Amino acid sequence: MITAPSDRQEALWLLLWCVLGTASGLYIRSPWRLALLAGIGVLGLGLAGYGALMYGWWIPVVPPVLAWGLSGPCVLLYVSYQERTQRSVLMRLFAQSVSPEVAETLWQQREQFMAGSRPHPQRLTATVLFTDLEGFTSVSECLGEQALVDWLEIYLDVMSQHVMAHGGVINKYMGDAIMALFGVPIPHTSEAEISQDAVHAVQCALAMRRELIQLNQRWQDQQQPTIRMRVGIYTGPLVAGTVGSAERLEYTVLGDTVNTAARLESYGKETFSTEAIDSPCRILIGATTLHYLGPQFQTQYVGEVHLKGKEQTTTVYRVLGEQHDRTPLGLKEERV
Repeated sequence: MITAPSDRQEALWLLLWCVLGTASGLYIRSPWRLALLAGIGVLGLGLAGYGALMYGWWIPVVPPVLAWGLSGPCVLLYVSYQERTQRSVLMRLFAQSVSPEVAETLWQQREQFMAGSRPHPQRLTATVLFTDLEGFTSVSECLGEQALVDWLEIYLDVMSQHVMAHGGVINKYMGDAIMALFGVPIPHTSEAEISQDAVHAVQCALAMRRELIQLNQRWQDQQQPTIRMRVGIYTGPLVAGTVGSAERLEYTVLGDTVNTAARLESYGKETFSTEAIDSPCRILIGATTLHYLGPQFQTQYVGEVHLKGKEQTTTVYRVLGEQHDRTPLGLKEERV
């Protein structure tokens, strides 16, 4: 006599294999491994059914095989679709503005970074860098349309490479201006990491200055106009996240830190245009950034200044170079 399970027992048996198949699809992301496991499961079910029948028990085999064989691939397809969607969002936001290493880190740590199909808002401490050109208006007047576009493309390309080479993220281009972030989108929480972000930002600015000297020399040899650059850097808390629609997302940062960095870049730009030409790039930082830098840079105290739009004064310093530089640019200049 053969004993068959009750309807309730049969439903639980089927549910068990559905759960096992779903778990397999969630945790085994490789289709080949999932197919191998599915084959092992089907073989095990067949042997279990045959063994039970030999002892007078009949257990369903075909429905669990279908549940096991279909639930895993279905879940794997869904997970793969979600991953493709998240990767598409990440690449759309950051592929052109971060180094391949940073992009790969973003993807590896996407679970703590993504909220569904878009990055979730974060409150973190980061370093913001703004650059802007002095004399770009005169450049645009001297060059034709195509020549101006080519000229600007060369400038933005080499400066952007320095940002990415120093672990930064290019947040946006604003004409000839660049806004870069260090310490996002993956939040850095330790003092050492935040300090490293500030160091990388200043090192990036100094690399930009060296690049600008070479560009100016090349343009001068080609009888093209030369330029000067202002840089503002500030470290502090901010909120990072995405704004916009599902079709057009933009990663952005908000907060007083962003505003202060922008004001540092534009501070004293009227006098900057009349300064000595031996330093084509001025780099201003705030006291918080100086705190994180340590002793490895040569700096010059500018003063307690009133930045535009801020009621309280801001302690401002000028970066002259790294400590090992014997003759840092800007050392002879006294005015901001």
